[in-house]
Amino acid sequence: NQPLMRRFGVSGTTRASFYFYNTMEEIDRMIEILHRAVRFFSPKEARPPVRPLS
Repeated sequence: NQPLMRRFGVSGTTRASFYFYNTMEEIDRMIEILHRAVRFFSPKEARPPVRPLS
């Protein structure tokens, strides 16, 4: 574990990178998926509303 991860009690992380060849549709899709991941991993009472996939 990294010190910051230990400090916040986080056991794993992920990273997304974008570059000039990514399309706006790919970026929008990643944002939608991240919203769903936050909702999935959040406690039920703290979950944000589900946004429909376009």
